[in-house]
Amino acid sequence: MALILFFTVLAIVALGASFVLTLPSAARGALIVLAFSLFGFGLVVGSSVVIDQDEVGIVHKQFFGKPLPTGQIIARDGEMGPQAEILGPGWHFGYYPFVYQVRIDRVISVPSGQVGFVTARDGLPLPENEMFAPAWASAQDMLNPVTFFAKGGRRGPQTTILSPGTYRYNTALHEVVAIPALQVAAGTVAVIKSNSGARWTATDGKGDLVNGVPLVPRDHIGVWAEPLTPGGYYLNTHAYVPTIVKTTQRTYTYQAATFPQSPRPAAAPVAA
Repeated sequence: MALILFFTVLAIVALGASFVLTLPSAARGALIVLAFSLFGFGLVVGSSVVIDQDEVGIVHKQFFGKPLPTGQIIARDGEMGPQAEILGPGWHFGYYPFVYQVRIDRVISVPSGQVGFVTARDGLPLPENEMFAPAWASAQDMLNPVTFFAKGGRRGPQTTILSPGTYRYNTALHEVVAIPALQVAAGTVAVIKSNSGARWTATDGKGDLVNGVPLVPRDHIGVWAEPLTPGGYYLNTHAYVPTIVKTTQRTYTYQAATFPQSPRPAAAPVAA
C-alpha cells in the first residue's frame, strides 16, 4: 500500500505541474504521460507479491466479493475470505492491498521416519458413522485445493498420509502434523485395528473369529486378519491403530554328547 501511495503522490505532483507551470505543449504532454506512467507503475509494483522457493502464498480477499456460504471457510468462486488457490514461487501481480491480503507461510518438510497426518478444515461432511475421510489415490490431489473440492474432498481427519518429502499446500484448508512412521521390530508383528476403509458385511463372507472378534481383510474396518511383519511402514497410525505382539521363536542346536573315557585295564601276562 505504501508504494501505491508514494507513486500516486508523485503522479499527482507531475500532473499538477503540467497544468500549473507555464510550459511548452510538448513538455506539458511529457509531464502528463509521466504522471500516468508513475501511477500505473505504482499499481503494478504495489500489487506484486514475491514468493520464494520454500514459501507458499495464502490469499485472503477482503472486499469486492460475495460472502461465504454458511459452513464454508474457503472461497471456491471468488467470494470474500481465504481463497482456494495458492501462490507458488515467483512474482505475482494484481493483489492490491486494499482488496487482498497475502500471508506467506513456509512449505512443510516431512522428515525421514515420519509421516504427515492431514486434517481438512473444509469440504463435504464425513460419511455417516465414519471417523476418517476416504483414502485418496494421490496425496497431491488431496493437497491441491481445487482438486480437493472438485473431487468431493471431506472435512476432518484424512486417511491418506504424506510420506517423507516437501509439500506446498493451502494452510487455511489443510493442517499437517508430522507423526512417527510405524516400525515393527524383529520378533514382533503389528496387529492392525482399522478405523477407515470398506465395511465387511455378511454378504462378503464369514471371517475367522479370535476371542469373538471377527478378522477382516486389509483395507476394511476392523481387525485385519493379516498382521504386519517386521519392517518400516508409512502408515496412518491414527486410522490404522497398531498393537505390537511378540512372536515366540526359539532355535535349538543339537550336537553329539561326549563322555570321558575310562583308562583301559592293563592286559594280563599270558603264561608260557
